[in-house]
Amino acid sequence: GSSKSIDELYRGLNNLAEHHLQLGDSNSPTVIYERVRGLAREYGHAAQLRWVDGQDVVHQFLLGNWDRSLELAGRMIAAEAVEQAHYLSVNAYQMRAQIGHARGEPGALAESERAVGYARRIGDAQALGPALASHALLLALDGDRVNAQKLLQEVIDFYTANPTAPYTWAPPLVWAFAAVGDPEVYLTLLEREGRTPWFDAARATCAGDFVTAAEIYA
Repeated sequence: GSSKSIDELYRGLNNLAEHHLQLGDSNSPTVIYERVRGLAREYGHAAQLRWVDGQDVVHQFLLGNWDRSLELAGRMIAAEAVEQAHYLSVNAYQMRAQIGHARGEPGALAESERAVGYARRIGDAQALGPALASHALLLALDGDRVNAQKLLQEVIDFYTANPTAPYTWAPPLVWAFAAVGDPEVYLTLLEREGRTPWFDAARATCAGDFVTAAEIYA
């Protein structure tokens, strides 16, 4: 009974954090993740702790708390040496790649390739779409537009074959298509999801209205 109850609580808190995130509320998920983290430590639920770290590593990156994101990423990756690899490790490698590349550190593309490898093995839309797009963005920033566009075509093919796959508004997809993709093609993927601030920011980016997009993201 108690085990089932705590699992339901975790699930409810996750859904609540997702609800706030969809609405563009960045503060509430932070509070919720800390509550989940506290519960997981109290009850010794290592798997749940790794799950919340895997979500929060992206959240902290988007908030601009890069050092905190790297701390969480390092903790997740270190855990792989003694525990089974977690499917959210793709987020850890992806954030290390994005931050490392932005800071001009060597090895960023290698980290991004690891993220893509994880995502391909998982095959989940939440992992695959953003990981491929994130890697495409880094390739484009390094001047390899040809391979970046090939990866974006793979993203398009994946979402076309999986019409119910979510998170077409995820920032890595937005930024990658803005860099080397066709905005009209991206809009066809984006239009499948409901209207949220993330959706509005993505549409503004596709229209080249980067000022509006930046205001929404802020």
